[in-house]
Amino acid sequence: MVKYLRSSNNKTCFISFTIRFILKHLSYSSNKINVFGNIIIAYYWTTLINTSNISNKLAITNQRRDNMKTLQNKVAIITGGGRGIGFGLAKAFAKAGANLVITGRNRNTLHNAKEKLESQYQINVLCIPADGANEDDVNNVINKTIKYYGKINIVVNNAQASKSGVMLKDHTKEDFDLAINSGLYATFFYMRAAYPYLKESHGSVINFASGAGLFGKLGQSSYAAAKEGIRGLSRVAAAEWGPDNINVNVICPLAMTEGLTKWKEEYPDLYEKTIQGIPMQRFADPENDIGSAAVFFASEAGHYITGETMTIQGGSGLRP
Repeated sequence: MVKYLRSSNNKTCFISFTIRFILKHLSYSSNKINVFGNIIIAYYWTTLINTSNISNKLAITNQRRDNMKTLQNKVAIITGGGRGIGFGLAKAFAKAGANLVITGRNRNTLHNAKEKLESQYQINVLCIPADGANEDDVNNVINKTIKYYGKINIVVNNAQASKSGVMLKDHTKEDFDLAINSGLYATFFYMRAAYPYLKESHGSVINFASGAGLFGKLGQSSYAAAKEGIRGLSRVAAAEWGPDNINVNVICPLAMTEGLTKWKEEYPDLYEKTIQGIPMQRFADPENDIGSAAVFFASEAGHYITGETMTIQGGSGLRP
């Protein structure tokens, strides 16, 4: 009987038969039985349809919620994760369900970011002050991550310092060292130190480069050199680590940050001129535009993609 009633049609027949049987034995006329029985059946079907619609809506909502948690229980290290693009990345990864390690040189900035991320997304955040140019600091980050979480699934090399706006002829060795050490060397140190754990987890590396290197921006010689070095390093790693099922990709962003907002306020005319050169007529949002792309590269959906550079510049980074 239970198996029989699992079908909606069978349930309807059973209810109809039961109603008619009861009414008949209560001495109702045949016409009254038919009218009353049909009313009950109509009510039943309406309820069934409404219940089905609610169930479908709940299923869709649950599916969307599952899609948002594409990195559930993964562990992501994000350098420079306390502010700017790095904090936008941290929010995107937290929204996707990942537990985080954020690094940077300012302890207060990191702790403020940690409080916001944990309260909003109910994930764990380990903040570790570190200078990526210092190999010992990097090794300390990797060791503390393994001690705290027991694994590493994702490394996002975002942090970078440079002396922007200085023409090549005026660059000093110190200016050049700043960009190379904080960018290229830091990326190399994190990738090399995390490799054994990424191999275990079949993980992902997302590195950051720039249109300054791709297109030769004025006053960005040391920054461009560091970023193009990172792209070369990433392509080699993609080739060498592919057999370990580790994917390595690069993002070149053009994002709205605190510094850019300040620049917009100080030089509104130059800002508008810059916007006119972007087909999408805006800068990228660090969380929704840049962060979503990074999450995709780190997810199963994007895992077969490796060795690629994605320009997220609203159409201003068009290239063959």
